[in-house]
Amino acid sequence: MPIGWNPTAKLLKRTKGKKLDPNSVLVKHRKYLRSLENSKNIDADERMLVLAEKENKTRLFKENASKQRSKIRTLKETELENSPDAQ
Repeated sequence: MPIGWNPTAKLLKRTKGKKLDPNSVLVKHRKYLRSLENSKNIDADERMLVLAEKENKTRLFKENASKQRSKIRTLKETELENSPDAQ
């Protein structure tokens, strides 16, 4: 067979090892670790959503408060302009 040709399937060695027992301690531990990682990721996502909601709520509150302050300021200014003492 010339160099560089792939060997046929018959010539390839079998690299499959022994099948793992599904009740093996290591298999169960890997499954536990996978589920733990998934639950931690879900919790982190939920915390990020709650934090984003809080920040959004705070931002909206600040915006509304600044709008109210500006309205009050304009009302006071117009009131001072229209007062009889100003003339």
